[in-house]
Amino acid sequence: MLCVTLVDTNKLKAMKTIKINDNWIMPGYELSDLSEEAYNKAIDDHINFWLECREYDEEDKGDFERSIDKAESMHTPWFTGSYIFDYCMEEIIEELEINEYLFDEDGDIIPIQYHVGKDNKVWKMVYKGKHNCEII
Repeated sequence: MLCVTLVDTNKLKAMKTIKINDNWIMPGYELSDLSEEAYNKAIDDHINFWLECREYDEEDKGDFERSIDKAESMHTPWFTGSYIFDYCMEEIIEELEINEYLFDEDGDIIPIQYHVGKDNKVWKMVYKGKHNCEII
């Protein structure tokens, strides 16, 4: 059984200051520092990222593939994200923390250039309102 602990929603905790192009400064928060609403948005966005970019591994099926298989077997592809949430939460949180992603106070990821997945593949990413990625 998967146990998920949500963060305190009363206030944002510690933040990091990010300086971009020597003139724009913005706060950046780690996943555990987000409000509950922002935390859930960050998780949901990462699930969408997986759906758009992660490859289905036919030879080494894990929880991600199990989620897709369940949605397909139930003829409910619109629930795939929910199954990923149910089956993969621990991996999602681990991936967000290992990659040291930073988020704004609303849970939007602060643009990064690279992402390392559980299979140690490196993805080059560009965020322009939608996830665009390629394996490098």
